[in-house]
Amino acid sequence: MYKRRGKLKVLFIYLGEIKKGYIAQSRIEKNCENCGTKFTPLLSEVSRGKGRFCSKYCALPRGKKHYLYKGTTAQDRRKRYKEKYPERVKANQKIADLVRRGKIKKLPCEKCGNIKVEAHHNDYSKPLEINWLCRKHHIEEDKKIGTRTGDFK
Repeated sequence: MYKRRGKLKVLFIYLGEIKKGYIAQSRIEKNCENCGTKFTPLLSEVSRGKGRFCSKYCALPRGKKHYLYKGTTAQDRRKRYKEKYPERVKANQKIADLVRRGKIKKLPCEKCGNIKVEAHHNDYSKPLEINWLCRKHHIEEDKKIGTRTGDFK
């Protein structure tokens, strides 16, 4: 049953009976601020500044609102990295593609023998000349030759 309260169209939902009369909670129709779907939060929640999202998932902060936001989104950083280092991206994609197809097999780390390895390029213009190194030794090797960029911001 809908009633008008000023400018708001309020939906009264009767939750159950008590000996004399009903327990009534007034609700209002709203659109979710994130996805735009219609939902009916309690009027008391709306008056307290809540009831803006249809679900907990929609209420999660994203993008600039997220507490880990560093001035740009991860998508922006990936795009800038691809623009700044196209040769590196192509070399890494080529190796990843060959490993996926089974043309190249991953070998243990050349320094410590660890099985969890990454492909290290000494020269990105020669994408098939790689050394298989674990994460620790890969970082050390990149620092030696000066290709370690750290966090791309």
